[in-house]
Amino acid sequence: MSYVVQVWEQPAGAPLPRGFDEADELLSRLHRLPEVASAKMSLLAQRLARRFPGQDDDDCVWTDGPMPEVAQGPVWNIGIVTGDRMDDVQVVLVSEAVKLGLNVYDMQAGELHLGDGTVHGSGERAVCVRGMAAALERDYLTARNEFRRLAAQGNRFAHFRWGELFLNGFGVPKDPAAGCALVCAGAGWRCDAQGQAVPPADARQRQIGEHVRRAVGPEWTMRADRLLRKVRPERSIASIIDELMQVRASVEPQVKALSATPKRPAREEAPPPAARPALLPLLLGLVMHGAMFTFPSRPAFFALWLSAAAIGGYGVWRSSAFLGDAMGRRGLLTVGALLPMAGLIACASVLWRCMRPQGSPPR
Repeated sequence: MSYVVQVWEQPAGAPLPRGFDEADELLSRLHRLPEVASAKMSLLAQRLARRFPGQDDDDCVWTDGPMPEVAQGPVWNIGIVTGDRMDDVQVVLVSEAVKLGLNVYDMQAGELHLGDGTVHGSGERAVCVRGMAAALERDYLTARNEFRRLAAQGNRFAHFRWGELFLNGFGVPKDPAAGCALVCAGAGWRCDAQGQAVPPADARQRQIGEHVRRAVGPEWTMRADRLLRKVRPERSIASIIDELMQVRASVEPQVKALSATPKRPAREEAPPPAARPALLPLLLGLVMHGAMFTFPSRPAFFALWLSAAAIGGYGVWRSSAFLGDAMGRRGLLTVGALLPMAGLIACASVLWRCMRPQGSPPR
């Protein structure tokens, strides 16, 4: 099957058609004229050949075979092979022809594209061709501006295309919520007073919304419904998305600046009081253990031993923690500080380590 598009160069001095009837009348007159080589038609053929260079029958998108290098006028009937690529081929053909000032009449689509940029069509797709062609050329800035402008005018097809940019992150930050909200709004979905999404009565439009809502998942669907709840007769979804983008544009530089700021190293703080050596208990324990060697009376000996064990053991435990000793070593030193004779050695060794010239733990 083929899909025929008619391209012609407007005759000098002839006014552009103002609709389909005038275009049919003009084309019928031009078809009766003899064929002549056309520079603009040939240039269009060269551009189309570069975009769709398929030479094999399986790859070729033109019904008459590979695109010729020289095209004849005044009217050129271009046949497009129907299939998955037909829509893209038609969009590129129309866009390139209009850029050269040529006119395109697509009877099957009901579209009339004139060389001065005027578009006549019964559907909303016709005016979106320029944005669609820009998206195919990866000129996403132009595509976004075109779809945004048309969506603000209520064009539902532009809602779908603008939403696709958000869903895929083409030319805009990827935002499934904004993309889902645009597609659903274009399909006629809305939110009621309770914030619940209400599908349209048309079964096909309802399926479009359900498909995109399943694709983005429940979390993004919930965010999309929040955007739909803000839609009012005086406030379209396009203006809501514009406000969202403005807020994001103002916040993103601050976020990037914060993420780019190098982190300052943490200040070295003095150790807490519990981590400092207990020098005074060590000294008292050392003195009391030393006094036990004077062999006082038995009651005095036990009093000195108990006091030295309590005070010296406490000083050894805390000071050993300050020195960074392992738990086993701390326990062993503390047990030694409790014994009558070993306590003198334990207190003296720990005190000596705390009073070393560097003042830092040996570990």
